[in-house]
Amino acid sequence: MKTGGRRGAPEAKGVAGHPLQTRMIDYEKELNDRQLEAVRHVEGPLLILAGAGSGKTRVLIYRLAHLLQDHGVPARNVLAVTFTNKAADEMRHRVDTILGREGIPTEGLTVGTFHAVCLRLLRRYGDRLGLTPNFLVYDEDDQERALRHALERLDLSTETNPTRFFQSRIQRLKDRGLGPDGVRGDDFFAERLRNVFRVYEEQLKASGALDFGDLLVKALHLLRDHEDVLQACRDRWRFVEVDEYQDTNRVQFEFLRLLAGENGNLCVVGDDDQSIYRWRGAELKNILEFEKHFAPCRVVKLEQNYRSTQRILDAASAVVRRNAGRKGKELWTENRAGDSLTLLVAENEAEEADLVCTEIRRLARKGVRASEVAIFYRTNAQSRVFEETLTQWEIDYQVVGSLRFYERKEVKDILGFLRWCVNPGDRVSFVRLVEAVPWGIGNATVARLDGIRDERQGDYYQALEAFEGNGQAGRLRSAAARLREFLGRMREERERLGPTGFPDLATFVIKESGYLDVLAAHHKEDAETRRENLRQLVTGMTDHVARRPESTLEDYLSHVTLMTRADDFADGIEKATLMTLHCAKGLEFRVVFVAGLEEELFPLIRRDGDPPDIEEERRLFYVGMTRAKERLYLSFARTRQLFGRTRYKNPSRFLAELPQGLVEVRRTDR
Repeated sequence: MKTGGRRGAPEAKGVAGHPLQTRMIDYEKELNDRQLEAVRHVEGPLLILAGAGSGKTRVLIYRLAHLLQDHGVPARNVLAVTFTNKAADEMRHRVDTILGREGIPTEGLTVGTFHAVCLRLLRRYGDRLGLTPNFLVYDEDDQERALRHALERLDLSTETNPTRFFQSRIQRLKDRGLGPDGVRGDDFFAERLRNVFRVYEEQLKASGALDFGDLLVKALHLLRDHEDVLQACRDRWRFVEVDEYQDTNRVQFEFLRLLAGENGNLCVVGDDDQSIYRWRGAELKNILEFEKHFAPCRVVKLEQNYRSTQRILDAASAVVRRNAGRKGKELWTENRAGDSLTLLVAENEAEEADLVCTEIRRLARKGVRASEVAIFYRTNAQSRVFEETLTQWEIDYQVVGSLRFYERKEVKDILGFLRWCVNPGDRVSFVRLVEAVPWGIGNATVARLDGIRDERQGDYYQALEAFEGNGQAGRLRSAAARLREFLGRMREERERLGPTGFPDLATFVIKESGYLDVLAAHHKEDAETRRENLRQLVTGMTDHVARRPESTLEDYLSHVTLMTRADDFADGIEKATLMTLHCAKGLEFRVVFVAGLEEELFPLIRRDGDPPDIEEERRLFYVGMTRAKERLYLSFARTRQLFGRTRYKNPSRFLAELPQGLVEVRRTDR
């Protein structure tokens, strides 16, 4: 087994002649040789190939500390980019903790997700692109609503033209920096996609809104088309760190290349073996070809694993080594060899869940807590049988990646009122608040209000005023007046409460709009649960203001919209965790179950599928395996119910790729 020896530390050199401060962090004690090499690299591009569990977060944080403490780099000149808000918050907290106790200032340090950083740039320089300062950011549900309206305008049925299809295609095009004209082909389907994309873009512009893809594309345009903005960003962020680089798409790659410049100080950390988001635009070649695009470049491999046992690493490495599209690493650990992997073979999915619960109970008797256990599966639909069985066994659990708090209807409805306050011309917010409470306004009236808004290039409050004055029938005029009167009161209340008073504004909307009466009348069975969700919404807003005293309503809405499903994971609670394998990346558990290892389920492709698809599925399996610290269970069912029919299943090809002697097979435990 390899060992991690220590070498003498080379003398640190200051950046641009800046005098060095006395070293207070003992890097040699805290880091292994390869980690130390990565931390000490200062000038020029750096690629850190970080294997699973190799301490990449520690390296990123100590690199920041090294720059600020030992090289005198002002915190404001450093940008650290992550892919989740949770990772950004953790990095910021740990840097503040480490440097705070040494008295090193961190004020001005920028840590955030790609989308948050790009949003910040667009808020500041968006006028260069014709954006209004109060533009909204559409989440997935908002995008789907806007697309539904685009289909209606084109007289296309949503039954034969699913919004999700167009949503996915448009997002993939934006990931590559393409607009409607970037749709390839001249066939019927390409022309339809072009038309829907074009109308959707018109809707976004009319509503003063951007979607997730726009945040990246328009920020790239800022840097590419406005030299002064690019120079200002380069002057501000002289050192850039990027986590999870293997997950970047084409637009993010171009953004970083512009920001770094020819010989920029760009440090990226990633693992080509954990690139699992090709389906949402990630390009593996970004990390495989980093040295070509950012030459001359130093490459440091982090191969010592601090998480898993050697047997888990041997099994995972043997599987992923079969992929051709990788740079190559050999993970090793000083941890114990550990137990063999356990393969649970069940007759059907119900027995599979039963076998898993049997093992969880057995492990509990040996001191393994529920919070230390995770069950991974390939598709969300697989969670149902596990949820039912865990309930029967009285084992507490949490499901990550299901319906998020901010996706619940009552929460979205109240946020819709607040979003309209920020941008009264936004159609999605207006339609949501119209539908949330029975004002007496239907689809036909909304369509007329759309026309008035567009004709006058105004907002919906002005459209309601004009609608009332157009000699409408008494009932419609009364309905429009009632809605306009409430919207006016809401605006006045916001003005009275001030920029940070939005928790009280939400309370005003909940109480004064009549929304609680709607819950009582139409949601009798779960009205109290929904009311509690609204109380939690206000509590969350209050906590947000307490943590960020300068935060405005616009800031809060952007924060909520940019939250990812990975941010939903709550550690430290005594519940077993259920999640898809895509949600599992970046997490670790003492015990892991990877379920449903059957052909055409995992991998979720046919046996004759394209090699890139197979390699991605194999990387996904590798990610699931390397989340386990001590025990790894794999399971499959010989039969599974699909669409009401029993289907016979073949074991996943990945099981055959595991080395003999590392897996113990268990067919029943009864």
